[in-house]
Amino acid sequence: MSTTEVNDIAAALVLKGHIKMTNPPTPAILDHGQASALGNQPCATKAHEWHLLVGQRVEIRQSPSGMLDRGVVEATTKDGQILWLALEGALSRRMYVKEPGIEAWITG
Repeated sequence: MSTTEVNDIAAALVLKGHIKMTNPPTPAILDHGQASALGNQPCATKAHEWHLLVGQRVEIRQSPSGMLDRGVVEATTKDGQILWLALEGALSRRMYVKEPGIEAWITG
């Protein structure tokens, strides 16, 4: 997926109210994300330090296939190798292990 396609999708989600961009994440724990069509704030930014994500809205992605889940991080282990995600939808919570190909992206 190209950066332009990502920006278009992010802009549509923001306009529909699915992503809120009012609280940008802390730059110290992030990769530089793609700039959204709505300004210079990142539409989604890869997080490296999972232990700092509690309370953040994230997408869990599997490279290269795409998004697996979306929700708010409820808890993490101290070493940041595992997080528990409060899901949006019918399921309540899911656990993810930080391993190659599994990534957390901050969305708002």
